[in-house]
Amino acid sequence: MKILWHMEYEETFEYVECKAMLEFLPMELLVQILSFLNPSDLMCAGLSFKRFAEALQHKKFSNNWILNFSEPYSTQFAIPIQLLMQCERQFPAIMLQTPQVDDIVWEDFWIENGENLRELHFLSGLLTKEEFVNVVKYAKNLETLKIEANNMFKNWVINKFSYERKVTFPKCSHISLARNNIISKDIFEYMMKTSPNIKAVDLSNCLQLMSPQERNSFLDSLLEFLKSSGKNITCLDLSNTVTDDLFLDKLGQIKDIKLKELHLTFMGSTKNSNYGLPVLIKNQPTLENFDLTASPSVNDIVVRLISIYMTNIKILLLKKCHNLTDHGVREISKLVHLKSLEISDCDHVTDTGIMDGVLMENKNPHLRNLNLGLLQNLTEVVVRRLSYVLESLSHLDLGGVSVGVTDNSLQMILRHMQLLRLLNVDSCCKVYFGFTGVSSEYARRHHSIRNLKGLQILKCNGLYKLTDYTMIDALSLLELKEAHFARCNFTLEGVKAFVNNCPSLEVLDFSEGKFIDDKCVDIITLSLPRLKTLKLNRCEKISEKVFKILHNNCHQLR
Repeated sequence: MKILWHMEYEETFEYVECKAMLEFLPMELLVQILSFLNPSDLMCAGLSFKRFAEALQHKKFSNNWILNFSEPYSTQFAIPIQLLMQCERQFPAIMLQTPQVDDIVWEDFWIENGENLRELHFLSGLLTKEEFVNVVKYAKNLETLKIEANNMFKNWVINKFSYERKVTFPKCSHISLARNNIISKDIFEYMMKTSPNIKAVDLSNCLQLMSPQERNSFLDSLLEFLKSSGKNITCLDLSNTVTDDLFLDKLGQIKDIKLKELHLTFMGSTKNSNYGLPVLIKNQPTLENFDLTASPSVNDIVVRLISIYMTNIKILLLKKCHNLTDHGVREISKLVHLKSLEISDCDHVTDTGIMDGVLMENKNPHLRNLNLGLLQNLTEVVVRRLSYVLESLSHLDLGGVSVGVTDNSLQMILRHMQLLRLLNVDSCCKVYFGFTGVSSEYARRHHSIRNLKGLQILKCNGLYKLTDYTMIDALSLLELKEAHFARCNFTLEGVKAFVNNCPSLEVLDFSEGKFIDDKCVDIITLSLPRLKTLKLNRCEKISEKVFKILHNNCHQLR
């Protein structure tokens, strides 16, 4: 279907020509067509055609946006909230960063929108338990509740023996109390009782300021909850939360709990295979997503146990596991259902481990995301092999692989991995002409980044050898959403060609650019109407005139 129209922005849009006659399409069909677009493209589609705007009212697209109240005083919201209550649009997801939400205007807002509310975030503020109840009592259909305000529980007093108004969310399946250091056993039990059908619990970055006695009491309460409600729990997030071997051993002995997703920071011991984390691994064969990021105690034994007992695993994250070696990486070859794998910043992993564990002859057909960032021991041989074996990757992160990523290996990636949506080559300083393929006419046609038609995110921070020729000749990507070129030496000519060839950019980073000046910013803002984030940190040639340019040209900038 070919769509041609012309639009002029004054007070309304004028549609001069539309050969596709979209106004005659059934709404059901139009909703299905728009469902293939990401949220930012949906927003632009709604602004360009009235029929699209009507289709975006569909409930299917409501969860793509979140209503964020970020001002410090709710009295400033009185008139906007009244206008929100008059519009026909529903707000199933709301984020609150304001400390006061209990006046009359707010109460009317919750009465009006509480029934349609599906997701509620508290990111800051000081609310008493009574004020919290007054907010959520209208949200009977709430499905996700996130309280990530570190001081919100500061004034809460839980009295188990006094009469108090009780709120329950029978449809709530996810509760997040992440980044809360002021949380007690009583508060946790109170929050869990509000959701009898909970399936996911997020306690990441918690308990850091607690004494050992308070922490052990809280973990015992968590274990009791998992024993009583373990049949429903499928996701548990304890990343960057202090736990010990005793807790992991008791968690592994709970027979009713069958997790599908587990995030954990492991700092214990693996000397005893019948105690601690090994017990947990052996008793969770249904696990599909295992995140062990920043776990210094994860070693080859842990990965070997995962490969034996967790054969259905699809996502495995081993970032900053400094005790992992090639022997453990070899065991990953047994995980045939892997879709996402991260082995970044692991000092002892070399070519041998990656070759035998990830790039074996019987390649994994399901693998789509691969992160090998900051593996300083990888050579060019591995990167070239990777481009041949894993042609179907959609996300590839090689940031910091300064030895292995060269012009030749990068051109092999651009030649064979044409399904990439994300490419990260930060700090790969050997790259010079790799994006353009200027070494020969054949390479220019087949080894250029222009072949990655679907690329959406490109990270090239620190590639100081790149020149304007790369911008002019190679970087013509219509679907590119994010581009990061910090510490690169592009001039006005290169910037102008780049923004004209990549009109869909929403995030652009030219931090520490030696030649980025006011003229460059003017061209960027005029050529990229969808720009939301522009980073110009430490660009010494920029003057105060740039603020006027941003004010006049940027309407979507955040």
